[in-house]
Amino acid sequence: LARVGIESIEIQVPPVAMGRVADPAKFSPENRETADHSLPVCVAMALIDGKLTAQQFESDRWAAPDVAALVSRMKVVPNAELAERYPHGRPADIRVRLANGETLNDFQDVPTGDAERPMDDVAIDRKFMANAEEKIGRSHAREILECVKRLESVPRIQELTHMLAAT
Repeated sequence: LARVGIESIEIQVPPVAMGRVADPAKFSPENRETADHSLPVCVAMALIDGKLTAQQFESDRWAAPDVAALVSRMKVVPNAELAERYPHGRPADIRVRLANGETLNDFQDVPTGDAERPMDDVAIDRKFMANAEEKIGRSHAREILECVKRLESVPRIQELTHMLAAT
């Protein structure tokens, strides 16, 4: 998406969320802790890289010039109407204006992974693999995932702990 030319991004959130995810420090974080609580940084990395993983934070991806450039074209604004849905959903509305004038919009009332919208097994597998394979390789991550799926029938827990220790 970032390659097609993003002119601006506006994200609307409940007013109560502003201080937690979009205070001024979140637009130019100086450390990982601030970056991983920054809505603008997380959105920028997801749009540019097509993913959001722990490795991006560990490798200081959040501090890259292209991420900062996209964050600079972003604003997060409070929307009082969204407050009615909070805290049961943590809603957000995002509008991406492209350089060609087109506007893309997405609204999420409840984020994926919330208790009210839990991830299914396929989504959990994808999330694990996206985070684990960057660190330990695809085949080892898949081996661990398969062992966890059959954990109730694993005769000795050492089978899993040996896999984890080898990471």
